[in-house]
Amino acid sequence: QGTYSSSNASVSAPLIGTVQGETEVINCHNHAVVNNACAGLIVSATGNSISLYNCSNHANINSTAYSAGGLIASVNTNTLTLESCYNEGLLTFYNKSSFNETEGSYKIASLYCGGLIGKVSGRCISTLKYCYNAGNISAAVDVFNLGNIGGTKVLLYAGGLVGHNASSNKGLVMQCYHIATIS
Repeated sequence: QGTYSSSNASVSAPLIGTVQGETEVINCHNHAVVNNACAGLIVSATGNSISLYNCSNHANINSTAYSAGGLIASVNTNTLTLESCYNEGLLTFYNKSSFNETEGSYKIASLYCGGLIGKVSGRCISTLKYCYNAGNISAAVDVFNLGNIGGTKVLLYAGGLVGHNASSNKGLVMQCYHIATIS
């Protein structure tokens, strides 16, 4: 228990920064309040596979990153497995950053916020079993801080379990639920 604070929300979490290759995380739990970070457990998962079994976040998370999640902010692996994992902490996501993508002549600010995972991308095959989110999610973007918004798009993805699944492969969600509010 305690408080975890960082000066760079995009690259910090109280337990693990980035995992690469094949990684299993078993029986890991966060109870520290998380200020200016992007996840309760892991910032980013890349490489072959990431598996979390019986892991949880119980603390409130206050994030200003592009992607935030109760357990993991961003996943870009071949396979993702979450089994018997949950988030019970409040996730407050407030972004006032600049544009992070382009699409033709448009500037885009894409932001992702999920009760368990902020964003899944690449060719990831995701499996979520017996997981839940009981933490309220509050997500907002300061569009006035984005500069000239002519020719721009602001996309805010928020979800009870996953903020945005941009994977090109199919996934499985089995016996999972969300019992909190999203605003």
